[in-house]
Amino acid sequence: MNAETTRTPEGGAYKYKKVVCKGECKVEGIRSYVQKHLPGHPDADMNGYVSFPQIDKPTEKSFISTYAKSLIMVSKACPSNAKVLENQNDSAFLNYKSGNIVSDIFNFKDDGSVVSWVRQTKNGESKIINL
Repeated sequence: MNAETTRTPEGGAYKYKKVVCKGECKVEGIRSYVQKHLPGHPDADMNGYVSFPQIDKPTEKSFISTYAKSLIMVSKACPSNAKVLENQNDSAFLNYKSGNIVSDIFNFKDDGSVVSWVRQTKNGESKIINL
């Protein structure tokens, strides 16, 4: 979702986030960028280069597909916390009974990879990720 984000409220391009475990696990923003020569871009430096977050999209898509399949398995094993309301070959709708997340909707390709993911939270926010 943020692979093309060149400007954030904190300044600069999006910082890729990953979980790092060194005794204690936490999410860290990684400052790793790819420079592209786009002289007309509003975020270009004086030499015409724009910083983009270095995100491996195929790897991220694979992680999301694995995550979706894991959520479906867990919800079937622990129906008191989450319930699969609909699970077809091309989509799954999960409804959660506790926590900040109300629901996740995953749409799959024929090969089982996720095409899109919609998440709704209790505060009414919805996030849509098209892969």
